[in-house]
Amino acid sequence: MVPGGVTAAPSSGELLQCRYLLKRFKDWYEQRILGCSLERWFQVKSVSDLDNWLEEKKSHRDGELGFYIRFARRIGLDKIGQGHGNFISFGLFESIRCAAATTGKAANDLGAAGFAQGDLIMDLNPENITEHVSHSWFYDQPGGQHPFDSATRPYATGQESQKYSWAKAPRYNNLPAETGPLSEAIISGDPLVKSLMQSDGPSVMLRELARLIRSAELIAGMELCLMRTPEDAVFYEPPGPIPDGRGFGLLDATRGGLSHWVTIEDEKIKRYQIITPTAWNASPRDSDGTRGPCEEALIGTKVQDLSNPVEVGHVIRSFDACLFCTVHVMDLS
Repeated sequence: MVPGGVTAAPSSGELLQCRYLLKRFKDWYEQRILGCSLERWFQVKSVSDLDNWLEEKKSHRDGELGFYIRFARRIGLDKIGQGHGNFISFGLFESIRCAAATTGKAANDLGAAGFAQGDLIMDLNPENITEHVSHSWFYDQPGGQHPFDSATRPYATGQESQKYSWAKAPRYNNLPAETGPLSEAIISGDPLVKSLMQSDGPSVMLRELARLIRSAELIAGMELCLMRTPEDAVFYEPPGPIPDGRGFGLLDATRGGLSHWVTIEDEKIKRYQIITPTAWNASPRDSDGTRGPCEEALIGTKVQDLSNPVEVGHVIRSFDACLFCTVHVMDLS
């Protein structure tokens, strides 16, 4: 494996096979998830369009997407899980964003990077990202520290009064921010998501809906990416001497914004920090006592049966949390 995630240089046959597999997935997605073609789905741009689409054909109503929308509305998932209303996206690969020619959207409307606070969408500035540990099981540090300066030193005796999580608390401009497919859609200006946001806010239903329809955008981008990949493309070049310095990489992964921050001295890694999407979404309180996105989304949730709080499960699962990165085992003997 080499940096960047490329494990092998694909042959022409493997590229052809990849196109074939993507075509099969696209056919399955249109038939089973959407119940219509991608072209028809891209015409759905508002709440009224969505309602009309649902009633247009039986295949729309009975597809996985149609069933989910009807089910979510019936049990009230469109009314819970609001959260702070702050969103962050690091953007997608440029080749994916260039799918505008396929979807009819502007290039900036696919996988754009940015920070959204309510209706205000701002350009992303990595300098504004910090990590807090006041409520995390790490040695304390003052306020929020930039990832280049932050340390990861576990500290937990079980006696700390306010520490309760192995996740740090990432913040942008000292604000908690949700990340994931919903954030991507909001910052990219998806008209359907914008219309649903105006109607019901960032609900559990909308968060999961954005995840379901994300593939529609990505399929088009992947098709274009594969079509433009020449058979003799160079997939890896040795970097040569590695200079001292700092570097970072920001990209939206499956669950949202993922970032790596590295400091190099004498061709060796001196410091390395990773901020995962789940760290953003499932972060604990920060130095100001502000709750993370998952915590805030739970506030006000009505639970019908305390012995079986399914509503809590709906809210937390809508963030698609990967909690392995917040589970640790320590020998305190």
